[in-house]
Amino acid sequence: MSKISPSKYKHPGDNAARTRRLANVRVGLLLLVSLALLGCMSGGKKLIYFNKPKHNYYKDAVAEVEYPSVYTETNPEAVASLPPRSIKQLSDTDLWDLSIAETIHIAMANSEVIKQSAQFLSPQNPLLNNPLGADSIFDPAIQETGVLIGNRGVEAALADFDATVTTSALWGRNEEVQNSIFSSGGLPAGSVLTQETAAFNTRLQKQLAQGGSFAVSNNLNYLGSNAPSRLFPSAYTGSVQAEFRQPLMAGRGAEFTRIAGPIGNNLAGVSGVNQGVVISRINNDIVISRLQTALNNMMLDVEDLYWNLALAYRVYDSQKMSENFSHQIWRQIAARQGESFDGGGYAQVSQARADYYSARERAQTALNDLYDAELRLRRMLGLPANDGRLIRPSTEAQLAEFIPDWDLARLNALSQRPELRQTKWEIQSLELQHKAAKSLLKPRIDFVSSYNVNSFGDHLRSANDNDGVTGQGFDSAMESLTAGEQTGWNLGFEASVPIGQRTAHARVQNLEFTLRKAKAVLSIQEKEICDELASSISQMEGFYVRAKTNFASRKASADFLEAEEENFKFSRTSLDQLLRARLGLVEAEVSFFQSVVQYNQAIAEVHHRQGILLKENNITMIEGDWKKEAYAQSERREIARAHGWDDDLGLLHSEPMEFIGPEPPLLDVHRPESRQEKAEPQPVRPAPMPVPVPDADAPVARKAPTRSNQSTNSWKKAGAQAAPRIVNQRRLTPPPAPPSVPESAPSFTRTVDSNVQPASGWKARD
Repeated sequence: MSKISPSKYKHPGDNAARTRRLANVRVGLLLLVSLALLGCMSGGKKLIYFNKPKHNYYKDAVAEVEYPSVYTETNPEAVASLPPRSIKQLSDTDLWDLSIAETIHIAMANSEVIKQSAQFLSPQNPLLNNPLGADSIFDPAIQETGVLIGNRGVEAALADFDATVTTSALWGRNEEVQNSIFSSGGLPAGSVLTQETAAFNTRLQKQLAQGGSFAVSNNLNYLGSNAPSRLFPSAYTGSVQAEFRQPLMAGRGAEFTRIAGPIGNNLAGVSGVNQGVVISRINNDIVISRLQTALNNMMLDVEDLYWNLALAYRVYDSQKMSENFSHQIWRQIAARQGESFDGGGYAQVSQARADYYSARERAQTALNDLYDAELRLRRMLGLPANDGRLIRPSTEAQLAEFIPDWDLARLNALSQRPELRQTKWEIQSLELQHKAAKSLLKPRIDFVSSYNVNSFGDHLRSANDNDGVTGQGFDSAMESLTAGEQTGWNLGFEASVPIGQRTAHARVQNLEFTLRKAKAVLSIQEKEICDELASSISQMEGFYVRAKTNFASRKASADFLEAEEENFKFSRTSLDQLLRARLGLVEAEVSFFQSVVQYNQAIAEVHHRQGILLKENNITMIEGDWKKEAYAQSERREIARAHGWDDDLGLLHSEPMEFIGPEPPLLDVHRPESRQEKAEPQPVRPAPMPVPVPDADAPVARKAPTRSNQSTNSWKKAGAQAAPRIVNQRRLTPPPAPPSVPESAPSFTRTVDSNVQPASGWKARD
């Protein structure tokens, strides 16, 4: 009996069906080709429209300069500014006497984004080239709320321990022709098997601090079918399951989890071991240290610009007086020429005229530098470039000698500099990461377990268990679940061990080398900071000595000019000698003013190199207010801890160990009166100081006023032979908060070209 192979058997209607299918395929391909040709030819087809064309949308380039549709309010300080001041058009100006205390307060009030003086007019200005990389008061909040890998804040790290709920509900229906009676559930071959399904899944998972995880899940499935072999045409099945997983070697313990984050969330080669809560907290401290460094630098720039403006006033005053002197000499020589007196020749008149224009050019240059210094100070203060007032420093320059104690100043620098604190935080972070990375050298072995209670029933819920078919009664699935008679459990271990552990070993070695580099950098930083402090103290002392020398030089130049004027009056000296004497006095005055300004800037530099410039000016960094609920929770926790028992036996410990130390004290760097008699430094009583010049016109360096002193007392002529050598630490008491553009102090209108004078002080001039 011959057998027919299923592969060779052909039904009589197969040829006709195959022919129809081939015809359908040809028609489809023809339609696709036609559509493609029409799409390619559509560009050349003439189109007819009913309205007139508006050729505003044709573009002949794909890439071009475009502008974002972002509409923000323009800074009012930028649009409210008047035209910049210029020596080309001089006008009456209101003078705004501003103390250094008010200057610092305005700078801090208008410094949401930290600016630096060296950035101005620089092609690499980060405010313009990299605006989001500029330091600002928002950086700690940005770090605190970071969620990306490598930049996670504390909240994002704590989110790994939040309970996660997952739920799903799916419904379905399927109809399928059965080819065999054995797989159709009892239906004849060729019958249609119809199934209706529904699935409801809910899972609650919680990550534990020790690295383990716990989960509870509920699964409920419905299946209705026309298969005759089933006990019930429709039935509900499901289970309630509890799962627990705990790492036993790699990733085990609260210390690893708080440093690296849960091991189950780590991405190999991506997340590393720095995603934990502790590392995120350290990253916040690093950002705060970086912000404090930027504020220190900004504060030093503000003080430098303030004193540069004060110097510009002094230089302009000297150059303007020199211009007036040259003009007076020119007029005197011209009058002598007209009256045919001796000393009134054409050459002398020309020389006097040339000297006058030279002095005028120097005065114009000094005035232009004054305007530029005032603009730079306004930029740092966040004020308009020109609001109709001209800032004039009113704080008296410090003239008394400042003698810091080198050992205490060095201790201050090594304990207060935010750069060192930032590096130490980075070392602390690397040490913790190294400890967590060593844990990953162990094999990954997890203890896993689960326990489940199963359910089955004809209906989801029913009044009784009688199903009419079985003796046990499976009419209600919920009833069988609560009965707990069908249970199951799993218990065991899972192991995962990469052969060789190359990635884990490389990670440990990388962290070891990085840690060694960080410690080496810290050592070099400490040496660098001590060198900076030594240089700043040396420069400060040099500027003080130069100030005394330049004061004596100024006095000698003034006496020499007075003698030359008397000689020239009686024709006992030449005009050239007189003009040289006047120019020498101007140079001596400018040198004296420069040394005084540099001395005051050097004092601020010494405080800056110690890292105490903000504290010297009573500036403190604090966070914003919390919600009321946060204060209530903090108080409740404090009360709970206050009523706890001390762990005298050492049974409790912290994982990782405590790594936050106490705040180092701020040391008084003034030289103590006697180190052998008193351990604590005490300020020295005022000691006699040699006067710069021996005559009675020598100035006395009075006790320098504090930063909060708003007076403009002069450095007057006096015959006293002593001056204080030790200056108490400068403390700033900020005035009440002014608006963004403070109200001007009582001012008066003067013509800038001829009458602008610096605030009184620094020199003896009636």
